[in-house]
Amino acid sequence: MGQTNQVRVSNFKVKAISALMVSVWGLPTVALELGRLQLQSAIGEPLRAEVEITQFTPDELRGLQAQLASPASFRQAGMEYNAALIGMVAKIENRHDGRPVIVLSGRNPVQDSFIDLILEAQWSAGRTVKNYAMLLNSASPDRKSVV
Repeated sequence: MGQTNQVRVSNFKVKAISALMVSVWGLPTVALELGRLQLQSAIGEPLRAEVEITQFTPDELRGLQAQLASPASFRQAGMEYNAALIGMVAKIENRHDGRPVIVLSGRNPVQDSFIDLILEAQWSAGRTVKNYAMLLNSASPDRKSVV
């Protein structure tokens, strides 16, 4: 009779854990997501760009911080860390329509037409990393590139 009770308890535990897993899978999951990068500078200018934040919750935005990955992270990803990225600042701002974006502002002029970028974003409950490849044009008054 002792083994029968152990089997019942064991079956109950398996059913309880299964029910818990099914209920967790049914919960809506919204994680912060980074979208397109809109380049606002050209070769010979300091890098300026905006990255859309396409999916988020108010809690994620509240504690959101963004920055460029370290040069070591670039090497680990097999990407070149361009000198124009040194000292780049990332700030969270809202566009005029209220949509949040990450604004990237560099100090050093970009001398290359192609630059890799790894952007990291952290908030209280998570982290995301996204790679971008940027193709810069020569300076012209009405240019805007979207990556």
